[in-house]
Amino acid sequence: MENLFPLPFKEKSFDLAYSVLYFYNKIRKERSDLANEVSKVIKDNGYFILIEPEIVRNMRKDFFNAGFSEVEYHVDQGIFFSLMKKVDTNIQRSIT
Repeated sequence: MENLFPLPFKEKSFDLAYSVLYFYNKIRKERSDLANEVSKVIKDNGYFILIEPEIVRNMRKDFFNAGFSEVEYHVDQGIFFSLMKKVDTNIQRSIT
């Protein structure tokens, strides 16, 4: 467990983070910036769990663009659950 202060968090601070019904309230540009911030604080091969209304399921693209791949996705009663894994930046650098 990490203390919430001081903010902002250091890079690669967490193995796992999750968000429940938060990002659908954000405009696209802000959501993209926040996805990049989430990616920054998650360790390589760490996980992010995103839970949002199914109607905004395309927002997952912001997280894919920020360096996550989707491990699992399912919908239940109009809410999607997405388990994402951060791509190892060392592997990503060797590919490019």
